[in-house]
Amino acid sequence: MLRHSCYKFLMYKEDAAAGTYTTNDLPVDVSTYYEATFFCSVTAASADDTLNITIMTVDPESGAGVQLATFTQITATGTFMKQINQNLGKSLYVVATVAGAAAVAYTFTIGVFLKS
Repeated sequence: MLRHSCYKFLMYKEDAAAGTYTTNDLPVDVSTYYEATFFCSVTAASADDTLNITIMTVDPESGAGVQLATFTQITATGTFMKQINQNLGKSLYVVATVAGAAAVAYTFTIGVFLKS
């Protein structure tokens, strides 16, 4: 069996203030992949704020987003990982929500390593 893997860059935000950021306008086609490992690298974080990352898949019938997985809430700098060993659906995207009062809260990058 031939195996294939690839890395896809999903999102970069610098000095992200409170708000929600999404890549739903640029979903990643994952129809040929069976496993995904997501990475979030946080290089700047406000002490009083939080970063919540949700991985969404898309319902092929309605086009609505459906929650596939979430990272544990991020409150500091570092590299974080979320493994998904289940049906990924046809496409996926990321929703990142920064919550708190800081004018500049987080700088982060999100990517995914896909296996088929």
